[in-house]
Amino acid sequence: AAPSGPPTAQPAQPPAGRGARPDRARAARTRGAGAPPDHPGAGDPGARGSPGGLQSGAEDTPPAPAGTAELAEWFAANPARRPILFMTFSAEERGLNGSADFVRNGPIAKDRMWAMINMDMIGRSKDDYLFIGGLGTAAQFHSILDPLLEGCDFDLETKDEGQAPSDNSSFYQGGIPALFFFTNVHEDYHMPSDDADLINYAGEVKILELVRDCVGAFDRFDGRLDFVRVDGLAMPDNFMELTMEHYRMIGERNQKRGRMGVTIEAGGDAGMRVSAVRAASAGAQAGIQVGDQLLEVAGRPVDSKDGLRRALGGRMKGERIPVRLLRDGQPLEIEVVLT
Repeated sequence: AAPSGPPTAQPAQPPAGRGARPDRARAARTRGAGAPPDHPGAGDPGARGSPGGLQSGAEDTPPAPAGTAELAEWFAANPARRPILFMTFSAEERGLNGSADFVRNGPIAKDRMWAMINMDMIGRSKDDYLFIGGLGTAAQFHSILDPLLEGCDFDLETKDEGQAPSDNSSFYQGGIPALFFFTNVHEDYHMPSDDADLINYAGEVKILELVRDCVGAFDRFDGRLDFVRVDGLAMPDNFMELTMEHYRMIGERNQKRGRMGVTIEAGGDAGMRVSAVRAASAGAQAGIQVGDQLLEVAGRPVDSKDGLRRALGGRMKGERIPVRLLRDGQPLEIEVVLT
């Protein structure tokens, strides 16, 4: 749902209506608000589930780009005095590539960017917890935002440092003051279990209302921002503890991951050729032989090594899966019990 109601404090000039142009005298610098829209997909870089397992990615990271669109809609109906650029960045999971390219080669020069607000993983707030990093990256951030933040209804954790494993770091490295809104890592982070029914939708709306009010505070401020370099990672105090626990849980889960015990290679007229079968493996026990042409595993076509990896993604030891193959040109269907 879109943020409801007007910002806590209204802009100094009343909006002229939908689509009104910003005051040209104040339009020298652009405010930015954005988020990364990508996620690990099916075992892509950053995935923590079984290789090939579909990562639903409901919280990392649709809430943030969806929130960016909601904010853009609100400000289109309630224009600010100054330009606001709403944007999302691709390839965040691959190394902040999209935001880094925007800062280096984007349509707006770095010296025209006044500040950036980055939202990432804002859909799983628990007990109204919210983290904001980067408050020290402009000398004026605290004086502008502290009165607003001190009065907000959040369990708020803040830090001044400018770096984080998200797109605000690209702006910070480019000399642009940048904030980072985040609700911390959770047990479903980059896992197949990150599903939509776990999103705290009301909490996300509340966060978007705060972001909207921060943008409003920036819009009312008529001075300049002085960039301050505050190196260091701005993340929640328990971020590393939660992350290490998450990795421990993933390690335990991977020990239970089911395997077929076959190696495949390109060859033959269809599917992939079985080039090796590990002794006593699930594949060996099911009767798979070297030279078989693997066509389909668990209902998914196998036309590459990656295809087999994806077919087995998320499967656990003891699961029974159907396998279709060709042997000496004859089709066979067998059942494999993963080990």
